[in-house]
Amino acid sequence: MEIRSTSGQDLEVFVDTILAAFGRFRDGPAEGAGNLWSAYEMDRNLLAVTSDGRPVGTAGAYSFELTLPGEIVAPAAGVTGVGVLPSHRRQGVLTAMMRRQITEFRARGEFLAVLLATEATIYGRFGYGPATYAQRLTVPRHRAGFAAPRGPVARPGRSSCCGARIAVRSWRRCTTGTVAGSPVRCRGRTGGGPMAPGSRRCPRRRGTSPCTGMRTGCPTGMSAMRSTTPTP
Repeated sequence: MEIRSTSGQDLEVFVDTILAAFGRFRDGPAEGAGNLWSAYEMDRNLLAVTSDGRPVGTAGAYSFELTLPGEIVAPAAGVTGVGVLPSHRRQGVLTAMMRRQITEFRARGEFLAVLLATEATIYGRFGYGPATYAQRLTVPRHRAGFAAPRGPVARPGRSSCCGARIAVRSWRRCTTGTVAGSPVRCRGRTGGGPMAPGSRRCPRRRGTSPCTGMRTGCPTGMSAMRSTTPTP
């Protein structure tokens, strides 16, 4: 088995392989406006290929900027598109891809890798761990209200409207833990993707469990993070 980097010419086979690992198939071309796949950074993705040239696994990464305390912005890798065909699981394919991926992250100067995992237990052995937790609190409106001001009331200020880009950029730079990436990728999240409306589950494998991948807004996902810096 060989773990090799991909190029733009590998987009179709990369998408077909990851969808097969998730038990899905494509309805149309991988490249096109509105497709999350068209935002893949193909110079960062990996393919696991057998000795006879068959692709059996994929692993990808997005280039992010992560906001750290003190409004410091650092490069980080967002893991995505990770999957192995059912016929080749439990044979070391995922481990080989993860080791190659972490090595490449470190070479690029990305000391952090982040992901949302559909099966969190898979990634612990590769150094990933929980990064954030989320809760939801619902308060009835008739029982909620603004707190009364304490002490002297400050002079009222002024507010003004600004564009979405300026607002998001300002919020991201001062909010620890937020990430920023390609606008193309953000727009693509409303289009295709292994678990999005651009693909359908294969009826012959209905109910199968996917391996894992990066899905923004996954209700069962766990945000995880690992350092790519070797520990002593």
